[in-house]
Amino acid sequence: KGESIVGCRPPTGHAPLSQREKKEIGQLALRMKLRAALLVVVLLAIAAADARRVRLTADEPRSTTGPAPSLGVDMGRVTSLLEDGQQLGSREDERALSDRGVVLLTNVQPFTWFRGCGPTAVGMVIGMYHQLGFPTLVEGPADGMTDGVKKMIASAEHYEDYALPEDQSQLIPDKSGPPAQPTHPDNCVADFMQTSRSSKNNHYGWTYFSDIPRGFVNYVEYLGIRAEISAVNKRFSDSLWREFQLEIRQGRPSVFLVDSDANGATDHFVVAIGYDSERQEYACYNTWDTKVHWYPFASVAEGRHSGVYGATFFRLKDPGPGCEGRSEDECDKGCEWCSFGGGICKPRGLCPVNH
Repeated sequence: KGESIVGCRPPTGHAPLSQREKKEIGQLALRMKLRAALLVVVLLAIAAADARRVRLTADEPRSTTGPAPSLGVDMGRVTSLLEDGQQLGSREDERALSDRGVVLLTNVQPFTWFRGCGPTAVGMVIGMYHQLGFPTLVEGPADGMTDGVKKMIASAEHYEDYALPEDQSQLIPDKSGPPAQPTHPDNCVADFMQTSRSSKNNHYGWTYFSDIPRGFVNYVEYLGIRAEISAVNKRFSDSLWREFQLEIRQGRPSVFLVDSDANGATDHFVVAIGYDSERQEYACYNTWDTKVHWYPFASVAEGRHSGVYGATFFRLKDPGPGCEGRSEDECDKGCEWCSFGGGICKPRGLCPVNH
């Protein structure tokens, strides 16, 4: 007690660090700084990649409109059915218009916006084919917004799983997530084109242009209809006008993605049902009413109402040989016996409604 111990440091002091210890501590501090800087760089790169991914998703062409046009939308040149409000009265009327360079499909029934302009527009195409010999495409008649038409466009199950809550300005997750919840098997056009799904960054009623073809093809295949089915997207180009005219002359309507409010970005799907070659205009049903609207056939640009971003061309054709010519006993494997006219074997789903 009171004596110093040789070789022990004083209890209140610290021995100075050696040059070696100072060097090691400096190297450790430098490594920690480098690791921290590297971590910051990695985090910034991840954030930038996420921002770019979100930006690309947001910029991918799609519809963003609702059940009514926004303020300032130009409705174009409006007619009842044919140019200048004429009604189709006879084949002579049709030929007279054709001589003037106007071709218009009159067998497309206009439908109004139902849980998305994309599925509604494709629904009009399906409704036409329903009337042309594919009776199982729609339950019951397709001459207006019937229960069968609504179910085909966007079923009650679709609405419950993906449309609710009806988000407008801010995206609210639905059952598609995140987080994902159990949902019904796809059973309508809106399901197959993934309309309104929050997992696709879609608000209520929104649909991507890239999903339009699958909505048509997958819906027809889901019904088990034996037919030649195709749908293809075409971006606006110098040749699209000629291709579109050919589709119309062949009796096939198209779906256009357009810029309805002329702000330079796509926002709405319409069904193109005709053209005026002299004016170079296309005619369409816009899903907001049942009139025919005419617009210049031109690409999307600021200040240009309903400029065209691209078109979807559809085909649904009876495969023909394979069923026809078979006897009633041989009418199987994708075929069915139609009793009209003494009986004929046709691909399943293609018997006339009143057979």
